Amino acid sequence: IGAEYNFFKFGIVRAGYHLGDEEKGWGNFATLGAGVKFKPVLVDFTYWAGSKDSDYKNIMFVSVSAMF
Repeated sequence: IGAEYNFFKFGIVRAGYHLGDEEKGWGNFATLGAGVKFKPVLVDFTYWAGSKDSDYKNIMFVSVSAMF
């Protein structure tokens, strides 16, 4: 479940919640993210906020992409 908002094609803000199955290894966790697009370059940041006992807590991703 999630939502994303684009600011005039230059910025992106997103949030979501992952409903997982503990038996399959993916638990429940919330996600927050933001991105900035400048011409062909996109810089994106994502944060996963899981519960205290989750393997998916306090994980941060940063990516840089080039769109052609």
